[in-house]
Amino acid sequence: MFRVPKAPDLAEMLGSGLRFQSLLQLYDADHIESIGPLAPTVVVGVDHIPTRWAVQQAKPEWLIIGATGHWSAMASFHSEGLACARCLHDKDDPDNGLIPTTACVSFWAGLLAAAYLARHAVGQPIPINEQQQVYLSPFRPESVFLSGVAFRKDCPICQPAIGVPDAKIAADN
Repeated sequence: MFRVPKAPDLAEMLGSGLRFQSLLQLYDADHIESIGPLAPTVVVGVDHIPTRWAVQQAKPEWLIIGATGHWSAMASFHSEGLACARCLHDKDDPDNGLIPTTACVSFWAGLLAAAYLARHAVGQPIPINEQQQVYLSPFRPESVFLSGVAFRKDCPICQPAIGVPDAKIAADN
């Protein structure tokens, strides 16, 4: 069976409406230099949490994450002034085995991320108080979970940039 990687397949389907450059290698400290700078808007569609951290560390203007985990789909967005991907996913979920998922779970993760991307691409600003993670299980669609993304005081990415009192952090989220 011939399998086509999702990212280049998606880029081809989009045609000329949006320009996508897919990256089919691990984005980590060993490869960052050879990959070069990232685009201002980055969509990460990987379940590997350290990759999300590495991309966030590169500080794209807009980062959208769509991923699966534990038979559920999630999506979030991050930009300057908002809590980052490491604030949301502060611990790795290491499991070097196969990641169990089904097509409908991946579909929902991609659809949620695409909704954030579309809103951003048309220039519709999303207020700080609307930054949230969407988490759902397609097998239990009645239980969509929305949660705000708070700054973490111990976040190695955001902590130097926060520089504001705790009351300000709480008020902005």
